[in-house]
Amino acid sequence: MEENKNNEVTQNSTTNDDFVVIREQIKARPINKSKLAKNTFLVALSAVLFGLIASFTFIFLAPFVSGYFKNDSGVIPSNTFVIPEENREDEMLPEDMLINEPQPEIDYSQFNFLDESEVRSLVEGVVNQIEFSVVDYQKLYQKLSAIAYDFNKSLVRVSSVKTETDWMDNLVTNSSETTGLVVNKTMEYIYILTYANAINSKESIVVTFSNTFSAIAEFVDEDKNSGLCLLAVSSANLNEPTLNYVETPKFGGSKSNYLVGTPIIAVGNPMGTNGSVGYGVITSNGSMMNMTDCNYSYITTDIYGSTQAAGFVINLKGYVLGVIEPSFASKDMPNLVGIVGITELKKVIENMVNGVKVPYFGIKCVDVPTVAQLNYDVPVGAYVLSVEMGSPAMEAGIQKGDIISAINGHVILGYDDFFSYLCQLKASDTATVKVYRQSQDVYKEIDLNIILGDPR
Repeated sequence: MEENKNNEVTQNSTTNDDFVVIREQIKARPINKSKLAKNTFLVALSAVLFGLIASFTFIFLAPFVSGYFKNDSGVIPSNTFVIPEENREDEMLPEDMLINEPQPEIDYSQFNFLDESEVRSLVEGVVNQIEFSVVDYQKLYQKLSAIAYDFNKSLVRVSSVKTETDWMDNLVTNSSETTGLVVNKTMEYIYILTYANAINSKESIVVTFSNTFSAIAEFVDEDKNSGLCLLAVSSANLNEPTLNYVETPKFGGSKSNYLVGTPIIAVGNPMGTNGSVGYGVITSNGSMMNMTDCNYSYITTDIYGSTQAAGFVINLKGYVLGVIEPSFASKDMPNLVGIVGITELKKVIENMVNGVKVPYFGIKCVDVPTVAQLNYDVPVGAYVLSVEMGSPAMEAGIQKGDIISAINGHVILGYDDFFSYLCQLKASDTATVKVYRQSQDVYKEIDLNIILGDPR
């Protein structure tokens, strides 16, 4: 028994000795600090060199690579195109219409206690001494003509030819001609605004600049509501004198408080003949054309032109005020030149140049009048005049008389806010629309979800 215990102890001791034999201790490898610092420096230097090489590669190859990324028309601008907003200094103020000539100094001490009749007599005497000769009349129109002539650098003649076969299998050629306006000029393209209904064939468009140089133009985009379209001429197809000759115009404002009575010049094709001009004044600017998802102001003039007039109206500073559009003229004055205000068209032009497609919402709306807000507690927003049948707005439950106050949390104070935010959305986007709806003389807030449709 004792012998067995001794054997067990001996076995256990042997087992413990075996464990002791296989134990090992792993020591940390010593760090070579100088080598580590050297490797770190090399990695940082490689990163810097890689960044510099990548930057230079992007800068030099970007113009070539960008040619592979195009919109549906195959034409894109190098940078986002934005028309500068008009400001107070750009407006044609009443004092701008006066001829600035040095006035003689007057000793006002001699006019003590003059009554109204004496002042009137004095003024009439001074006015009667002013003579306006034929030479002055000629100089005035020479200056007006010079303004129109300088603006020709921004105008082009657009020709389109379409060849078809008639029922006798004979070739029939239909050609059209209208005027266009250079709205943007980049290193790659010159963009031209013109009338979509004058383009017979999108595959055969020729643009002739005012210096008589012609080039093939490409159809880029069309705005259905305004009836305008955008063309593009590749700069590679133009000679250097033409590139230097063509200029983009400045855009004025068609919402100016001083617009009525402003002297203007109609250029392009106001008399039915290319290159014709007309002189006159703005007679009204209070009419609004409410269209689906957009509004345009219609401005009238006293210029007697063609019922098929085309072109643009500028002020005496050469700023564009609007696009001639005879189809909206009143029936009792069909020959008086009318224009669509440029302020509302600026966003349309920008969208076409930048390739932005405005999704389909499907309403006609206006601002809520200030009087209604103050006297009848009507909420602020875009007042819905009508909802188009089958539109996304109708399917979402928007009704005539609703007031849109917000879209996706973005505050809508009126039509301008509605259209500006709509331009930021895309077709198939789902938008949450907050509307106020009148119920028993009380406006209740409702949230509706609308799935925007494809651009029209």
